[in-house]
Amino acid sequence: ITVRILTIACRAPETCATLPTISNLAHIEDVIIDSSCNHVTEVSTGFLLSCSAKTLTMSRGCFSQVLRVGSDFLYDWREQGCKRIDFPKGAFNHTTEIGKNFMSINEKLFHVSFQPGCFGALQKVGDDFLARLTSLKTIVFPEGCFTQLVEVGKSFLVCQRKGRTVKFPQGCFSQLRIVGANFMRMSTWEELSFPEGAFEQVESIDSHFLANCRDLRAISLPPGSFSNVIEIGDHFLTDCRLLQANPFHHEGTFSKTISIGNTFLFGCESLVNLSLPPNSFSQVRKVGSSFLRALEKLKRLDFPRGCFSELEVVSHDFMSDCPKLETVKFPPNSLANLTTLLSPSFRACLRLKNVTLPLAAKTRQLTVPEEQRTIGTQLLFEFREKKGTASATFIASGFSWK
Repeated sequence: ITVRILTIACRAPETCATLPTISNLAHIEDVIIDSSCNHVTEVSTGFLLSCSAKTLTMSRGCFSQVLRVGSDFLYDWREQGCKRIDFPKGAFNHTTEIGKNFMSINEKLFHVSFQPGCFGALQKVGDDFLARLTSLKTIVFPEGCFTQLVEVGKSFLVCQRKGRTVKFPQGCFSQLRIVGANFMRMSTWEELSFPEGAFEQVESIDSHFLANCRDLRAISLPPGSFSNVIEIGDHFLTDCRLLQANPFHHEGTFSKTISIGNTFLFGCESLVNLSLPPNSFSQVRKVGSSFLRALEKLKRLDFPRGCFSELEVVSHDFMSDCPKLETVKFPPNSLANLTTLLSPSFRACLRLKNVTLPLAAKTRQLTVPEEQRTIGTQLLFEFREKKGTASATFIASGFSWK
């Protein structure tokens, strides 16, 4: 006899506090969670791990008292898997922590719904939250969702291969401080809109934030977003090939950032305009390699007031491979602290004719490799020996000092 239906119930509901590990249910087609489990306050690691059930039925009040969800909750349902999951009212309303792999790798799931208040008390999310749901087209997070969330682990909503729409409610991400790597990476969102307060408290962004979202055309960010970010990891918005509109409009954006990782906005080849607000990057001391590289349609860039006034180190390929770029302007007092410029910079910017550099940069002693000689087709540096130390002077041809 092959059992096809599994009913999960507690014999002594009043004393049952934890749902146990239940995994590798290869032949189960229907799972029912009985109302006797409504008093449970914790879900163990591996609850319904590697299950092939086609339906999941939950009683009213299911998960309504749960404070913590362990790792691998409804994880790895690839063989058959539910096509639709509807969580009942109250589910996860009091949950403060969720472990890794929450509902990840469910290849058949095309619909999931959460009720108002769900994840409203959540403070920490582990890696791979709702990740690799490759058939899911729309995600709607309800009112009150993620309003207390402080830390997001790696691969949040990553690899949504058919995702077109995701909606975040008011207050979502307003308390978020730490963003793990691969946030919403490699997904097919066409437009993203974040509500008021989102990312305003964020201090650290790990690598691959919204990277490789090749269908993404527009991002709407509220005032205050990224205004407290100190460190930006590698590959921020890298390879978003269809992104056309500049998402950074509001004053204060990146105004406290000290370090920018490699390939910031690298490969956003449809981006036409990049007007940064005043004081963006005003505290930045180091810029990683391939900063603003391969912006194929960008013709002009005026860095805003205060930008790069504390910059000390510029890594390889600063604004290289921008074939239509004609004009770059740096504001007064920028580059005044620049000590290291790694080669090459502005490589293959063949139309670049006008670069306005501040007077403050003219007298600085720079550590510049010998091969850093050109900017587009213009000679950039001449070298001379001064007391045994190589120094560099910007060539006036093709440049102006303000």
